[in-house]
Amino acid sequence: WTSRGGGPHNAGAGSSEYLVPDSVDVEWHHEDLRTYDPGHTLAAAGRVVFTGRRRLVAVEDPSGDVAWNRLLSSPPVAAPAIAGDHVLVPRDERVAIHRLGDGERARSVELSATPGDLAGIGDAAVTRLSNGDIVRIDVADGTTETVGSGDGDAAGRVAVDGSRTIVATDTGYVRGWGGDGGDDWETFVGERIRVTPIVAGDYAVVATTVGSVIGLDSETGEEEWRHEGAEGYSVPPAHLNGYVIAADDRSNVFGISAGSGGEIWSDTLDHFTFSGPSLAGNAAVFLDRNGTVHAYDFQSGSEQWTVDTSTGTPVSE
Repeated sequence: WTSRGGGPHNAGAGSSEYLVPDSVDVEWHHEDLRTYDPGHTLAAAGRVVFTGRRRLVAVEDPSGDVAWNRLLSSPPVAAPAIAGDHVLVPRDERVAIHRLGDGERARSVELSATPGDLAGIGDAAVTRLSNGDIVRIDVADGTTETVGSGDGDAAGRVAVDGSRTIVATDTGYVRGWGGDGGDDWETFVGERIRVTPIVAGDYAVVATTVGSVIGLDSETGEEEWRHEGAEGYSVPPAHLNGYVIAADDRSNVFGISAGSGGEIWSDTLDHFTFSGPSLAGNAAVFLDRNGTVHAYDFQSGSEQWTVDTSTGTPVSE
């Protein structure tokens, strides 16, 4: 749990049964690690990894015991990622690769410009540099490959699904590279995008600052559907079993069909949402600005439970 957040918002896996405990309690928390603001949270291999101004910390799940706590020479400049058995931390014009097991730095990869948020895929990670280049980093040997480029002056974020890389920028352009036989493409959606895109089945999905969730064919870039009526998006949506779950800049949460863009359910929280949805089992979990965590059935939209916590960002493994 951190004051800002990041990590695998759409890393949930479907379940045949609802995860609705009789009671929800805070199992562990840390107040003395001095890692917060800004921070990003990741979960993998039975550990929760988070960053702060100059710290990289791993704690054991579910005990909460600190596995390791490493001092960084400079603060992370964007969201880290886990790829294979390593943690990749973006720094000025380089990426530091740390071992997930003990936190020791394995190597540092020099880049031509400052990296943005990292997206892990298998034993590699992809990032968009400040000059517009899309770079894939091999964790094993630190080699890099430029897979695309474009719109260098704009801020952009990356999603990776198999061999397909999707980039959305705040100028309203969405680009796709790679894929199974698909051509590289570029689409202008006409609205600014400031959150990470996601891949939902056959669609690249982006959420815009004016309140649209847009589904593009991931192989061609053609717009297939558009959901409108929200108040703008500053946190990314998530995808689970044919549903796109989104939380807008006010207090509205939505369940949207990933195949058509049709709204299946919606609700309004008592306070503005603080983080995008995290998914676990059949639960879509939101955190509001009052520190309350809300869990919804992702298919029906019925609220399953709530619990009050210190503000942070839930992640799922």
